[in-house]
Amino acid sequence: MPCQCTTIPEYSCLFFGRVADYIVEYGMGRRLTRDESLEILKVSSSAGCVHNTNNFTEALQFICNCCPDCCGFLEGVRKFGNIKTVNTSNFLCRIDAENCIACGECVTRCPVQALELVDDKACLNEKLCLGCGNCVPICPVASISLVRVSHKKPVVGERNIGMGY
Repeated sequence: MPCQCTTIPEYSCLFFGRVADYIVEYGMGRRLTRDESLEILKVSSSAGCVHNTNNFTEALQFICNCCPDCCGFLEGVRKFGNIKTVNTSNFLCRIDAENCIACGECVTRCPVQALELVDDKACLNEKLCLGCGNCVPICPVASISLVRVSHKKPVVGERNIGMGY
């Protein structure tokens, strides 16, 4: 079933290095310019996609721009509260409750339902927050920011798929 979100680029996943060479060689994609790649990232972010990447210490291999409605990993977090399906970033969102106008934009944009409105304020379930930052640019009064909560780094040679560092 194809994605129903019409604002996401048809081809929104980016591949690099040997993986990109393989994708191009077998006709599953084409080479992009730097500007084309940056535009895909910009449009995907504006559409509410979550940027996921491999956490290799050696090299970046891909950036997927996951649609919250289509990505099985994000669905696992939403449906089952299983944050371990992805590697989260080193950040969590923080809400300035005094500045929050309870518009609900952040709640709607959060790909894993980590935000909700409680007593006319946005509230975060930190156990579900990916640190993806999708809630930050959508807030009309800039009451949400990302704060570093960890300085973890992937182990050399470790090959995990998930949020980048």
